[in-house]
Amino acid sequence: MRWKYALLKIAALISFLSFCLYPLTGGVKGEEATVAPYLFSAPSFLVFLLPRRFLSVARGIALGQSALICLAGGQALIIGLALRQPDKTLELILVGFIVQLFFGLAAWLIDNPLKNGKSEIVQMYLGAAATLIFMSLSYNRFQTNYTSMNPELVYRVTACSETYKVGHGGLYADSLKNLALAQGVNCIYPFSIDGSSRYGKIKYQPVLAADGQIAGYSISFGGTTFWGRFSPGGFTDQTGILHISQDHQNAASADPVPPNITTFLHEWGQCLAKQAQAYPDVAFPAELKSMMAPEWMCKAHWYVEDDYLEPPPSYRVYYYKDTPEKAKPRAAFHLLGRPNQYGAFGVRHYYMDESRVIRGTPANRDATRDDPPIPECEWVEHKACSSN
Repeated sequence: MRWKYALLKIAALISFLSFCLYPLTGGVKGEEATVAPYLFSAPSFLVFLLPRRFLSVARGIALGQSALICLAGGQALIIGLALRQPDKTLELILVGFIVQLFFGLAAWLIDNPLKNGKSEIVQMYLGAAATLIFMSLSYNRFQTNYTSMNPELVYRVTACSETYKVGHGGLYADSLKNLALAQGVNCIYPFSIDGSSRYGKIKYQPVLAADGQIAGYSISFGGTTFWGRFSPGGFTDQTGILHISQDHQNAASADPVPPNITTFLHEWGQCLAKQAQAYPDVAFPAELKSMMAPEWMCKAHWYVEDDYLEPPPSYRVYYYKDTPEKAKPRAAFHLLGRPNQYGAFGVRHYYMDESRVIRGTPANRDATRDDPPIPECEWVEHKACSSN
């Protein structure tokens, strides 16, 4: 019996140390990488510390943790093999699975748990139940709180702000609460008037002009840490341009913009503009589908649906052949980029013609040649933006 008890202690120590391998997967950083190993290894460490008189409780803790981790680890192994994840990740999952299996077997080998007295069985069940509840709650908290908020959730608030601006003389709301009161709470869904939601949190700040009028706003958004601290990994303002912090916290307008439809617009629009300059006597096609002809050099390389292209993410690009003018004896062109659903998949509308300049607006309308040029960082991936 003594050597079996010592085996359980050794297995508990190995189990505790094995969780230190968790951050080595490279898939987690920051608080999750530092908190999770200690949090999930706490039952193992408790088993290592408990004196022999609490052996039944210790065995229950060991069996509960072993069962839960082996079940999750087995599923992860199957998924990893099916998806052909990197070998390093699978190796760490396999090590964790074997260690927890050893931990559970060490607890079982002391003697058959089902042959113990009622008091010992109750203690063992309580230990196992407490462990399962503790680890499940901890895991769920990481899943629901320590996550990066989907940036698309902010689009609805931006669209709501543009609607508010139209009805209030070109001015924005002074708070998220007043924005919701004026436009309805569904306008800022899924956020409440304090900016919280189950998916993440936003912080709305009005921006005052020199005359004291509210000429703009800024929104910091992101998830929350395990301890509930707001971690603003994203930023946007009245332009509707999203900025994502590279360290997933303290985002600002100088941070890069995630890849979007502007990259496609820039590449295709540049090609069309060059062709217009190189072949001034060659008329542009009247319809988009004609550009798919073999002899046309600037193909869009995306699926053509009626009169538009649908490149990702959730945008449509329309091609138009302009009417010839005196200043332009040949027909020019322009491109329009529109979100599939304003406020749900995006708010930015884009315009580009043979000038090669992409222009944009967050308003719920098509962009025009009178709208301001977009910043270069919006179509150049990973490029830092100029601070506003």
